[in-house]
Amino acid sequence: MANYEQVLFDIEKTLHKNKARGASFAIFDEEKIIYSSQIGVAEKNIKNDNKKIDRNITSSTKFMLGDMAKVLTAIAIMKLVEDGKIALTDDIKKYLPEFSIKSRFDDDEITIADLLKNRSGLPSENIEFRCRDKEVTEKELLDYLKEQYLVAPPKMMSSHSELAYILLGKIIEKISEKKYCDFLEENIFKPLDIKVKYVNTYEDYLGYKNELALIDENYYKIDYRRIGKETSTKSNGFISCEDFLKIVRLFIEKNEKSNNVLKLETLKPMTEEPHYESDVQGNLKTGLGLEFSNDYYKIFGNTFGYTNRSKYYESSFIIIPSKNIGALVFVNSIDTNISEKICVDLLKNELGINYEAERTKRQIRYVNCRIEDYAGYYPAYDKQIEIYLGDFLTMKIGNDYYKMLLKENGYFDLFKVDKKRFFSSKEVLEKNALIKNNFLTLIDFDNDAIRTNTIGYYCKPTKINEVWKKALGEYRLNSSKRFTGIVSEKMELTIENDFLTMVLCIDGEIKKMTLVSLNDQEAINLGYGDFSNETIFLNLSTIKFNGLSYDKIKESPINKVKIKKVNEEKIIRKNKQKKIDKMFDFKD
Repeated sequence: MANYEQVLFDIEKTLHKNKARGASFAIFDEEKIIYSSQIGVAEKNIKNDNKKIDRNITSSTKFMLGDMAKVLTAIAIMKLVEDGKIALTDDIKKYLPEFSIKSRFDDDEITIADLLKNRSGLPSENIEFRCRDKEVTEKELLDYLKEQYLVAPPKMMSSHSELAYILLGKIIEKISEKKYCDFLEENIFKPLDIKVKYVNTYEDYLGYKNELALIDENYYKIDYRRIGKETSTKSNGFISCEDFLKIVRLFIEKNEKSNNVLKLETLKPMTEEPHYESDVQGNLKTGLGLEFSNDYYKIFGNTFGYTNRSKYYESSFIIIPSKNIGALVFVNSIDTNISEKICVDLLKNELGINYEAERTKRQIRYVNCRIEDYAGYYPAYDKQIEIYLGDFLTMKIGNDYYKMLLKENGYFDLFKVDKKRFFSSKEVLEKNALIKNNFLTLIDFDNDAIRTNTIGYYCKPTKINEVWKKALGEYRLNSSKRFTGIVSEKMELTIENDFLTMVLCIDGEIKKMTLVSLNDQEAINLGYGDFSNETIFLNLSTIKFNGLSYDKIKESPINKVKIKKVNEEKIIRKNKQKKIDKMFDFKD
């Protein structure tokens, strides 16, 4: 019998440690809900009879759907497949004939399945669309994409795209002749007896305020990180954990309600792990709307599910098909990543797995490595990671330094070292790392069962042409609308570690995007993460990126731009870098 008293205690500790207000969660199998509970508050300091009280989370407390709406979009598409109105192999131009996008690749046909699997090669998103408080029209979306480039050949590699799922929403509307949310209501929510609330304006929010679980009561005043309710991505819908559980349990066999939404033969392809020969990361795989892994949660074997992360809310569900058991968690949080950890803890408890005991049985054997196979820069969406040979192989991530020791299995153990003393006698094993096919992946040591995080891609500096050198300087957002809390008004184009670098603040974090100039008007964002491989456009003194336009501040002369340059001899001595081909072989 699982000890849920201890689990509740551990979850409370996790929430408190990460300053999260509360959570709602459940363990389930193919026949029943094994256990469910709630911890914490939905809203603090609510006025009630001249007193201020906290409103506790209950089983009916509603959390924001966020990216979980993509699971609903996938189910809706499969419903159209089941009804014979669409095929997964169809070119999306069959339903959106005006769709077009620039491409540097030979094959640019995108299918419905490509969109679902995040293998369309489409750009990540449009920040201005994300901040809108009204629906993005089909024309606005297609007009924007006409001027963009594919970031990768369709079907070739995982390339997460919010825009792909907006297109799916538009296709659902086109075929069904219904609004997206109305189609969901008719085909998913009603059959499962689910109540979802949609909020599109601040006035809507005021009307629902006491029913919705929000981490910040000013969310709708300052942070319009959404698209209108008629579209599928960043959905502004709110749903309770107990209601979303009805959706998640569709993917467990013998669920008597599944036929009310999709037949088992239609659901089966959604729960089958995809196999992609071209995957270079070796990490997460996205199938028909669900994420699959036989690596992230190693103690469980093969799993599938989905995770939604946001500044103010997050949620996860994990299903272990070999056990026909799963967990679902909704969390109110600020900048945390704990919903997956809670899912794993719930499943470990239910299955009686003592992972700590299993880990202590391992015998670690370290081996020598060729330094030149690993040393160099690994630019990511928000940082430039460096691996170099000092007194030992060292990884520098921001202001943190890690000693790297290679194990027989190809993974590195990372020991955090003291920057000042650098030969710390108190080294603590903090992370594991894997460098494969030039991708750098980190695994948190304390949560080895939690998903890995691919954060960088090996790149070498390339020649910066004269036009882009002249463009160096500070820029200001050219928009009457200020995206407070989403993107900074100022941006800087500079040179750091011999890379052309664009620096700006997105979602409250400083991002350093490593660029390579393709020609006088275009550069591409290297590295790994959101916006990687996307094109940045230069037009005289204006830089356009991700739907935003920045104008150069004339009062900021080039000679005042801070340029951080690394001594070439130091690079050679520390890195012993070998030459490799460019990430993409772009055609003229």
